[in-house]
Amino acid sequence: MECTVRFLQKSGVLCVAALLLVGLAGCSSQGAKTTKVTGKVATADGSPVKGANLSFQGTGSKAYQANGTTKDDGSYTVSTFSEGDGAVPGDYAVTISDAEGVPMTIDGKPTVTVGTSSTTLDFKVTKGTAPPPAAAATDAEPPATP
Repeated sequence: MECTVRFLQKSGVLCVAALLLVGLAGCSSQGAKTTKVTGKVATADGSPVKGANLSFQGTGSKAYQANGTTKDDGSYTVSTFSEGDGAVPGDYAVTISDAEGVPMTIDGKPTVTVGTSSTTLDFKVTKGTAPPPAAAATDAEPPATP
C-alpha cells in the first residue's frame, strides 16, 4: 500500500511538471525577436486620426500579428507579444479602422516590410470608405453560367 501511495505522489508531481512545461511552451514567442515599429496615421489633409486601430497581419510562412492604436496626435506603437515591443521582422498586410471599427482606405500600398532595425511607418487614410472584408466578398456578382 505504501509503495502505491509513493508512486501516485511521484506521478502527480511529474504530471504537474509536464503540464507546466507544456503551458510555458505554448506561451513562448519561439525565440522571435521584435523590432520597434512606430508611426502616424493622418488624413490626406494631414489631420491626425485619433483612436484608429492598426492591424499588421504577417504574410510569411511564420506569420505573426501585431496591433496598435493611435493617440490624440495620430501616433502609434505596434505590439506583438507585449505592450510596445514592436513587430517580428517580415512582410505584413496592414488594415486600419477608425475608433468605431469602420475600415479606412490606406492611400498607397497597404503592405509593408518590417526590418531588423527600428521602423517608422506613416499612413495617409480616407475615413470610412473601405468596405469590410466580408462585405467585399459577398457583394461580388456570381460568375455567369454558359
